Amino acid sequence: MATIENCSSYSVFPALLTPPIYPLDEIMEDGTLRSNSEAGKVYTRGRFNRTGRKTWKLQYEYMPTTDKELIEDFIQTVQSGARSFYWCDPVTSTEFITNGSFGSNTNNWRIDSSGTIASVAGGVSGNCLEITRVGGAEQAVVQDLSVALSRNKRYRCSWYVKQGTAGGVNFMVYCYETGWDDRHTYTEASSSVWAYHDINFLVKDSVASMCVDKTGSDAGTMLFDEVSIMEITNEVRFVELPKFSYILNGYWNCEFAIKEV
Repeated sequence: MATIENCSSYSVFPALLTPPIYPLDEIMEDGTLRSNSEAGKVYTRGRFNRTGRKTWKLQYEYMPTTDKELIEDFIQTVQSGARSFYWCDPVTSTEFITNGSFGSNTNNWRIDSSGTIASVAGGVSGNCLEITRVGGAEQAVVQDLSVALSRNKRYRCSWYVKQGTAGGVNFMVYCYETGWDDRHTYTEASSSVWAYHDINFLVKDSVASMCVDKTGSDAGTMLFDEVSIMEITNEVRFVELPKFSYILNGYWNCEFAIKEV
């Protein structure tokens, strides 16, 4: 699951392939205490604790088993809902990556002479990015963000990766800090099936670019898909744990509720 850098320990809900059903049910907490008098009058006063917290009820249809397994693993991470976690609101959170699904091309991504890139079939859903080595010790594919990530804000960078003809060689994903000799980095060996990964980090100054990288001088290819960076906006906890109902052919319906803490 998530790798966490440069911030206190916290968990972040994973990026799912399946979007929730819209419109989202969003309920504002009632901040008023009411009491009835014998004369039939209603007296009100504000609560002394925090008020105005939101509850979201989320529903998903035709969720693939890969999304279901991500949620089930995450539930264990937060101790079956006992711990709070962070969530990227799909309505208010901004997506900072352009063309992270590589649907028909590799627009907005660049690589130097160490390799070539292409949009090819066989992705998590549709096409994916294929990196092919030409020469050198690594093949780094970079996107310059159209909007830089802001100082002192938390972000989730997520992606899927799969080994290509190069076999199970290492990959690296990192986000560059502007003005620092530093980058937020995740590295691991690629596997023969699509694997989800994310890194969650606090920006020190600003981040203006990110990179997915086939490391090493092994000949052949590596595949990436569903690359995303979103701001982490809300600290929440489960008030209704996810419920799954099987449809067919490895797809599920799911619903759960979360509330701001």
